[in-house]
Amino acid sequence: MGHSRCPSKRTTSEPPPSGNGHENGFGLGKVNAQRNSLVVPGAFSLLCEMRYPWRMLRSLTNRLGSALGESRKADLFLRAFAFVKIPMIFWVGARIVEIDDERCVVRIPLKRRTRNHLRSMYFGVLMVGADVAGGLMAFRRAQQSGRRISFAFKSADARFLKRAEHDTFFECRDGAVVAEMFDESARTGARVNRPVHVVATTPAKLGSEPVAEFAMTLSVKVLGERPSP
Repeated sequence: MGHSRCPSKRTTSEPPPSGNGHENGFGLGKVNAQRNSLVVPGAFSLLCEMRYPWRMLRSLTNRLGSALGESRKADLFLRAFAFVKIPMIFWVGARIVEIDDERCVVRIPLKRRTRNHLRSMYFGVLMVGADVAGGLMAFRRAQQSGRRISFAFKSADARFLKRAEHDTFFECRDGAVVAEMFDESARTGARVNRPVHVVATTPAKLGSEPVAEFAMTLSVKVLGERPSP
């Protein structure tokens, strides 16, 4: 009661062997001889981390990342982050299809939540998709940099070319542009503003023909080194 660590479990009275720890009697993990605490893998350690939701989230995605792949790991993190911080993204069902240093592809399904009275995707949902695809490029770069970053979209120009009458994919290919912005801000200490472009398509309906195009001004400033946890 009142302790943040999981209790130790000893099954014998024999002293632990020399070293950092030894296996406990239940085979769930190792008992740390100095801290007298149980270090357990998988779901057991997640229960120990529930007091710190974001630590638990990072731990979970890191465990699953090696098995699921980078894009799937990023998608899992996006869902959890959206649920807690930006419910609108979670509500429309935005999913990461592919992400790397150069591009990001996000899919939003056409369903009752996302369509308008014409049974095509509502323009507000299209803006959400563009925001997620472009914003994830900046978010990814900020995580890789190890610095404290302030970034936001200052303006947005959208051209709606055709009705999005099926699941819609939003693609941003400006990873190199975002990287240059971060490097320039780190070098000069000033805020940097540049346009980031996103193209929306409905492959099942129109193939690679764009249904909407977006040009959004991304504003980035490097604030300094990220403090050590």
